Amino acid sequence: MIGGTTVSALDKAAWSVQTYRAGVFSAGFCQAMSDRVRLRPFRLQDIPHALELVREVGWNQIEADLRFLVEGGPDGCWVAEADARVVGTVTTIRYEEGLGWIGMVIVDSGYRRRGIATRLMEQAVGYLKDLSIKLDATEKGAAVYRQMGFAVECPVERWLRPAGPLPTHSSPSAATRPLETDDLKALVELDRPAFGASRRDLLSWYLGHGLPARIAPGRGYVVGRPGHWATQMGPLVAGDVDTARELMTAFLEGLSAETMIADVPRNHPAAELLGELGFRRQRSLLRMIRGRNVQASSPEHVFCLSGFEFG
Repeated sequence: MIGGTTVSALDKAAWSVQTYRAGVFSAGFCQAMSDRVRLRPFRLQDIPHALELVREVGWNQIEADLRFLVEGGPDGCWVAEADARVVGTVTTIRYEEGLGWIGMVIVDSGYRRRGIATRLMEQAVGYLKDLSIKLDATEKGAAVYRQMGFAVECPVERWLRPAGPLPTHSSPSAATRPLETDDLKALVELDRPAFGASRRDLLSWYLGHGLPARIAPGRGYVVGRPGHWATQMGPLVAGDVDTARELMTAFLEGLSAETMIADVPRNHPAAELLGELGFRRQRSLLRMIRGRNVQASSPEHVFCLSGFEFG
């Protein structure tokens, strides 16, 4: 009985054949659609099209972020192209000390469930195959990445602060000062043991954003970057909670009129500090790793991450 109607054995057989043929056609159709997609290097002229995908999924990246990724790793970023337009992206970063990072895995909503994201990921993993590879994934993405050899390293969280004045009890400390270009060496020395690899090029790029980046000499630093719908605070590296609080407060003082976001490891003391400054938890992701782990000697000193696309 189908839909309340009695069906003869002959009808059942015919219906089964039709269902089978429909399934084959559907699978064949998806394969044909996948075959129409080609992967090629991500070029600077693709950035406007990639930003359309970024806006579709509601992410925060702007042109400067994508330009840094593409210019810094022209051989490690790809787009998926179909019907003469960009329908997917993936980016990679090769840090020193054998660490690679994958980010910006996006597929146009009209082209999903056709294996495009998997093809982009396979391209990125193949490019970074000699390195320890990390990425930040949603729960849904994590299920796919596990099949590619990734394992969960730790949960990470995004916190958001609406525009508005800082709490009256918070005030910046004279123990911090504005960062200068000449501070890059000191930043790398503070950052490397906390992150596990040198991010010299990334930190140098951060210094050009004109945001109120701060340093507590010998104890910590904070930088940030503008975004499409929020300004991001981080990375922030500090030797202790008090230094982290001083750096956060000094950074936020000049940006109280901006919506702010910060990404932090779950269960880190940074969460309490963010709560004191008016941030609220927004979403969670999973930091994942493939291959041997690049061990940071003092990961507890990372109070804010650089972002899901940078690590």
